[in-house]
Amino acid sequence: MIGFIKRRLELQIITAIVCVLGLVIGIYTVIDIRIMRTDTIRASRQSLGALAGTVKGSVTAAMRQGYHEDVQRIIEEARTSFGVDRILIYNEQGKALRRSGLVNKEDEGAWQISQAILHDVSAVDKTEIHVTEKG
Repeated sequence: MIGFIKRRLELQIITAIVCVLGLVIGIYTVIDIRIMRTDTIRASRQSLGALAGTVKGSVTAAMRQGYHEDVQRIIEEARTSFGVDRILIYNEQGKALRRSGLVNKEDEGAWQISQAILHDVSAVDKTEIHVTEKG
């Protein structure tokens, strides 16, 4: 078959066109997938950022008013309502103070916060809640 294609100029041109079209379609598909992936990640970050702001505001208000038992309920509700795998409230050392989701012992590593992430987040978003004795 290859010998037949080598002898016929029309088949050589058709084969070259098919190869070029295949290459162009393949490159376009790869670029399109990358663009869609970037858009999906950006949209997810925006929606999760809005969710995080809402949860943070609710948790902060509950903790400032001394309703610490409501904090767990708030993060459980946010996690189940919005399909989030896990929510973690941590201190500046990265120790989990409250958490929701993935509570198995083998999943314990999923609750650890790397120092790089901790540094980036704490530089931008920091809420301090102080416990005071009421007289």
